[in-house]
Order: sequence, then C-alpha cells, then structure tokens
Amino acid sequence: MEDYEVGEKYQLGILSPVDRDGKYTSEAPGFEGEFYKNANPAIVELLQTKNKLVQHSTFKHSYPHCWRSKTPLIYRATKQWFASVEGFRKEALAAVDQVEWIPASGHDRIHNMISDRSDWCVSRQRVWGVPIPAFECKSCHQAVLTQTLTEHVAEIVAEHGSDIWWQREAKELIPTDFVCPNCQGTSFEKDSNIMDVWFDSGTSHSGVLRLRPELSAPADLYLEGSDQHRGWFQSSLLTSIAAYQESPYKTVLTHGFALDGEGKKMSKSVGNVVEPAKVIQQYGADVLRLWVASVDYSSDVKVSYDILGQMADIYRKIRNTIRFLISNLYDFDPQQDALAYSDLSELDRFTLHQLNQVTQQMTDSFERFAFYRFYQLLQNFCVVDLSNVYFAIVKDILYIEASDNKLRRSVQTVLWEVLQSLLGIITPVLTHMAEDAREKLPAALQSQLPESVLLGTFPEAKPEWENQQLAAQWTEVMAIRDELNLLLEEARSQKKIGRSMEANASINHSSEELQNYLQTHKELFRQVFIVADLEFGHANGELNKQTENFAVAITPASGNKCARCWKTSPEVGEGTQHDDLCQRCDDIVNELIKTEKLSEV
Repeated sequence: MEDYEVGEKYQLGILSPVDRDGKYTSEAPGFEGEFYKNANPAIVELLQTKNKLVQHSTFKHSYPHCWRSKTPLIYRATKQWFASVEGFRKEALAAVDQVEWIPASGHDRIHNMISDRSDWCVSRQRVWGVPIPAFECKSCHQAVLTQTLTEHVAEIVAEHGSDIWWQREAKELIPTDFVCPNCQGTSFEKDSNIMDVWFDSGTSHSGVLRLRPELSAPADLYLEGSDQHRGWFQSSLLTSIAAYQESPYKTVLTHGFALDGEGKKMSKSVGNVVEPAKVIQQYGADVLRLWVASVDYSSDVKVSYDILGQMADIYRKIRNTIRFLISNLYDFDPQQDALAYSDLSELDRFTLHQLNQVTQQMTDSFERFAFYRFYQLLQNFCVVDLSNVYFAIVKDILYIEASDNKLRRSVQTVLWEVLQSLLGIITPVLTHMAEDAREKLPAALQSQLPESVLLGTFPEAKPEWENQQLAAQWTEVMAIRDELNLLLEEARSQKKIGRSMEANASINHSSEELQNYLQTHKELFRQVFIVADLEFGHANGELNKQTENFAVAITPASGNKCARCWKTSPEVGEGTQHDDLCQRCDDIVNELIKTEKLSEV
C-alpha cells in the first residue's frame, strides 16, 4: 500500500509485473514466467551487474499470511470496481447521529471510519459469490456496466438463480440488440469479479426487510461483534443511504468476544475452546444462556468450564426458589383462596412492593439490553429477598398454621403472584426452567397460565402494589432484623442457645410511631425475627446492641420446646390438651381433629 501511495503522489504510474500465480509477466523482461520468490537472487545479481544496487541484506520481520493456509501473501495492483462514498458521506454521517449506539462509544468509532473512508472497493477475485454483471468489450477492451445490463441480468438471475452467470455465455446474458457504448462493438466477455461479500450482507435491509410484508424497515436492532463497525454495520449503512436515503437500523448493539479462562483467543488447534454442546450436555442450555446474560458483553468476556460450573450453582439457587414457590401452592386455588390486597399482611404487602420494584427494574434492563443487570436483579431477588428473608420468615406460617388460615392464605397469595411474575421474567433467558415449572404446577394454577410460557406476556408492574411508606417502615424493620441476627449468632457461638426460637428478643426504638407499629403486629414480627417471644419498650438481655435509632437485646427463653413449631415457651404443656404443644399449636391441632382433618393418636 505504501508503494502504491508513493507512486500516486509522484505520478509514477502503476506497475504490476506479477500475475495471479505469483509469476512475472512481460512487464519484467528477462524474468517472464519466473516465480517471484525464485527470481529474487537473480534480480539482486542483475542490479549489482548494472551498478544499481545501493544495499542488500536480509532480516526477519512480520509479514502477512493467509489465515487458512498459513502461506505468505503478496500484494498486486489490479483493476477493481469502486463505489464512491464521497457522493453520500455527509448524509451517512448525519444518519449515524440519529442511531442509538450501544455502547455509546460505537457512535464515534463508526463516525470516524466513515469520515476518513476512501472510495469503497466492491469487487473481489474469488470463484464463488455474487457476480458483478459487467462485460468487457472484445473490440475496445473497455469494461461496460450500465443500468440496462444490470436489470437484464437481474431478471435472468431472478428466474434461474445466480449460477446462471457461470452456466451461460456472455452473449446469452445480454440483450440481443446491445452494443458497446464506447465503440459500438457487439462481442463481449463476462467480468470475472464478484461483489464484496460485505456488499451482499450489507444489502440485507433491501433483500429481506423491504421484501417481506411481515417485516419493516428500518430494523429496530442490528446486533454483532465490535469488528463490524468496519464490516456489516458500515456496509449496511452506506448501501441504505445510497439507495433509500435513510439508515437501515434504529439501534446498533455491539458485543465483544468470548475468550478462554485466561483471556486468550479460543482456537481448536490450541485446544482451549469451550464447546457449547458439551456445556449443554453437562448443565443444560439454560446455564449457558444464564452465563451469556450475566456478562457485560460490551467488552471481551472470559468463559471456561469452571466459570460455567459456578454459574450452574446460581442456576440451582434460582431453580430452588421456584421449587419452594410451587411446593407451597399445592392446596391453593387462586379462584377461591386468593385474598384481596387490602387483606394481606404487612409483610406480604411489602413483598409485593419489592416484586413491583424488581419487575420495573428488570423491564428497564431488557429494554436497554442490560442483561447483566437483569441477572444481578434476579439473583439478588431470588437468593436474598426471597430465600434468605421472606421464605425463612413464612415457613412457620406455611407449615404450622391451619391450611385455610387467613395468614397462610395471605402468604400463598403472594407466592402465587411472585411465581407468575418470575416465570414471565425468566422466560427470555431460562426458557426451559420456566416451561418445566409451568408443567409441574397443580391443575388449578396451570389453568391460569397460557399453554406455554412462550405464549405469555412479560409481567408488568402494578401501581396498586407501590407503597413507599410501607417500604420505608420495612427497611427499618429489616435493619432491626439484621442486628438481632448478629446477636443470635453470637449467642449460638457462646452456646447460650441452639436455635433462634430458643431466644426472646426485646426492642426499643426511638420512633414512637414505629414502636407502636411493631407492637400492633407483634405476632407477625415475632415470626419475622424468628424468635420465641418479643417485647417492646426496653432492650434488656444477656446480649445487647445499641444503634443510632434503636436498641435490641436477646435472652434465652424459658420453658419447653413445642414439638410442632419448635418455639421454646413456658406455655408448652400448660393448659393444653397436648403436653408437648404450645397454645397456638394446640388450638390448631384441636381444630384439625374437630374437622376430621387430623386423627387423634
């Protein structure tokens, strides 16, 4: 290229004395027919003989090689077809500004490339591809490419396919009355060049979007690797501007490339390729899809079987979350058992508020193609908000209360709402998990959903679940719970208790309003904090903690362990029909016996 540019600058003319086989032509007298590499010593000797040689030495340096055969390449100056970018450069740059580029750096990259681009060489010398419908006049040896010729060949190709170009002679591909516009000649040869393959793919907006009635142009999104700013993204833009004066796309998303665990390019010859089929066989397709959703694709990402193994652990945690939801809805019929929002407990309304927030954030993540954000939200909601907090609290309600108890139905109502939303949220990524979960639902629940999760709609946030005041209260409640958990863990390490239900907790909050709120829902918050008993107005105990807004304390509970709910209480066996039950469990069991839902042992 440098030699060519120097020759252009000083108007030296074009000299290309090597043919396509690498042999010298008649433009190199004395070496005609010699392979270029074999002729090198003789050329050096000739220059020495003519006293034209200034310096001769050998050294090793980087050199272009064929990526497939690994053999060295030589550059030759050949006749090519060009498309003038200058004629529509300004319009192309204006279109770049109207497109949304993800990430935003893609805008400057393609803008600079088009600003500095010379004319587009649209011809290639290969034996396969889409032919350029040009002909060479045998009389004046001028290349002929006109609209008439192009449209005539296009009609033939549309009827017989592009192979017809090689199957027929030139005279069978041109109109019968066609003559050379330069010399009026009537004998022609077919051009041997093909179109640049980037021209082929770059015109898909015309050959696909504009020809199919179910599609529309411009496209909503073009998606490819970062190398396509000089390839498909650019060829699509240039051809669309030239033909239709508009961009072929509204949004362009660029991703990096997958590297091995050490950040090296994957290569079969090196043996560091992570095979999707092997991953799917071991973990299933959903784990691979979850990994794709978890990474920031805007740059290159590392992947290995170890990384995917860690992702399988996250997948199992999400799956276990959904299993818990399904397993606790076995006796729930939404048509009969679901409660109105106003009848739900404070905890359950707070959980729906959290679900609403997550749904809004995940919807935004998908709309912005920020799939890694979706992954973070999903993992945190399933593992922390649900499994570690909500499920841990409501297990007591689900397992201990009578089946039709209002508090239990309140929890099940929320579990059903969470399950429906989760199945819709994960379907774009964890498709197989979502479908599997839908198929395992009881008939009463399955009838409420589409025949397939793929036929459903993405869940929408519900304004009636939004409750910022409740969220503020429960943020403080969770702060109290965190401090109590630290004290409970300390008590366990000191062997003062074994389980949290063997401890009583006391709370004294600086806010009278919040203190009254806790006292009003004492039994609920006893379950929230998972302790045997709860007291307010002081914070006295064997272990204490003072914060800026509240003080908490715990002390070992007295009494015996209830065989049913495992709460340690002095009321176990006191005034109850069953010596090993607390009053709450005794009442529930007696009612079950009374209604013949449970047999007396």
